[in-house]
Amino acid sequence: MAAADGSAVGAGQPQPLPDRIGRHRGGTHGGPVQKQLEQAFEQCGVPEAMSTDHGTPWWSTYTPTGRTQLSLWLMRQGIRLHWGGIRHPQTQGKVERFHGSLQRAREWRDTTGKPGSMPTAGSTTI
Repeated sequence: MAAADGSAVGAGQPQPLPDRIGRHRGGTHGGPVQKQLEQAFEQCGVPEAMSTDHGTPWWSTYTPTGRTQLSLWLMRQGIRLHWGGIRHPQTQGKVERFHGSLQRAREWRDTTGKPGSMPTAGSTTI
């Protein structure tokens, strides 16, 4: 698959998706989320897996397997879904913390041109 800029998207490459993609202005239905995901996949490539919580539109208490139309669509795209533990928001917190760290690392690299370790909070750089 190719990213929006035409570059190849390889297996195993982390592909950042827009933060809080499931929390959109249209409510908690899968249709608007699917549209946002389609746009993100066009720009970033299709991920191998996604980690979600048990909130709508990712999970349904009305189906025996918990799958929603959105989760079934994601699986048809070849995406493995990993649901965090019920009543265990720490799982998603860890993922969101990683996304924040990844974003700060990218900003550091883009502004300094230096890959590698960034200064930590409270440290000074010379």
